[in-house]
Amino acid sequence: MKEKEVIVKEPMELLAFLYQLYSESPKKKVKALLQNKCVFHNGKLTTQFNERLKSGDKIEIKKSKPYGMILDKRLSIVEENDHYIVVDKPVGLLTIATTKEKENTLYRMVSEYVKTIHPKNKIYIVNRIDKDTSGLVVFAKDKKTKALLQEEWNTLVIEREYLAIVEGCIKEKRGVIHNYLSENKEHVVYVTNNPNKGKEAITEYEVLKVQNDLTWVKLHLKTGRKNQIRVHMQNLGHPIVGDSKYGSTKNVYHRLALHHNKLILKDPYTHQVVVFESKIPSFLQ
Repeated sequence: MKEKEVIVKEPMELLAFLYQLYSESPKKKVKALLQNKCVFHNGKLTTQFNERLKSGDKIEIKKSKPYGMILDKRLSIVEENDHYIVVDKPVGLLTIATTKEKENTLYRMVSEYVKTIHPKNKIYIVNRIDKDTSGLVVFAKDKKTKALLQEEWNTLVIEREYLAIVEGCIKEKRGVIHNYLSENKEHVVYVTNNPNKGKEAITEYEVLKVQNDLTWVKLHLKTGRKNQIRVHMQNLGHPIVGDSKYGSTKNVYHRLALHHNKLILKDPYTHQVVVFESKIPSFLQ
């Protein structure tokens, strides 16, 4: 089916308009244009067959990729739909801006990406990970989706899985770390057993392999506190390799050996369970 750019002459629903536009084509094929994300309404991608069109609206049919152009080669998109984008953040990149760094952030990269579709497009951060941690980060494409995901995050998220390499040999093959975390004036997070002085933090761990006085471990977050995994592993006596802030004396991989590799959640719109997995860094394979 040919690419087209047309102006709407009278109000109607989008699918009815497309049937008129491609009257010579089978209806199933026309409907597939929406499913394959080839339809743009006033410059913005749409997949809603019942979207209302007004006189003067512009409809474009494109065969090109439905979403934006990758401007930064570091940007790796795991999943994208009309409501949110899941990105695989590289190590060493801030998720959002700080007082010291405002330009070189994942937020800015994703924002520039969505603006290649439409200059008024915006993104909203849903979750974040540390600068020195790599892995999955979710951005919402609108305020409604941001609110749905953040307000119901603990209900929607089924699993948050991380992989790490820690110092020493963890003797227990499985375990649960459950305590409270607080933060001092130097922004260092520490463990406290006083629930009135900290926030509850729960991390489950499973040993995958032990070799050369290092342990490869799988971790599941049950709460999402700042630096939670890093502090919990330090408190267990097995700091994450490369984490000098929280007790590591080894830097075997020249980076923090922590990666957010899997996120399983219920889509807030379809209510279907969706699984997002990132590319495992070479040192963890």
